[in-house]
Amino acid sequence: MAVLAGAIAGHLPQESEGRCAVVYVSRRTILNDVIKALEGSSPSYSFSNVDGLYVATGFVVIPLAGDIGELTLLEATDFASLTKDGAEEAAANALILVAKRDFGVVVDDFSFNDVEHLRKENESLHNNNLLLKSGWVQSIDQLDMVRKTLE
Repeated sequence: MAVLAGAIAGHLPQESEGRCAVVYVSRRTILNDVIKALEGSSPSYSFSNVDGLYVATGFVVIPLAGDIGELTLLEATDFASLTKDGAEEAAANALILVAKRDFGVVVDDFSFNDVEHLRKENESLHNNNLLLKSGWVQSIDQLDMVRKTLE
């Protein structure tokens, strides 16, 4: 039996006849573990509502290592959501990314790692696409020049 720390579900559904059980782990739960590791404060969230969409900004106070009494404020906002819960999840995810960037936090979460891998792959494909487009424009310009020369 698998044990998932911080799973939202009260229990894990059993796998039956080749079907896979899916368990959702809240980003807020992961953020709480990150904050615990950094010895920070509990996160707080500020909400705004624009055109029926909620946007949350998350705040966490983290003590700086080696500096007694020195604190830093992590603040992050992510995408809008139809629900406050969704906006809070997005802000928690953004705070995790800020903690990774600012403090070198490593989140050992297979889905998080998969998302990061896909993001990097998408960025690489986007850059390749831009290069191909610019090469295509240059090729068309060269063809126009050859056509004009032949006329």
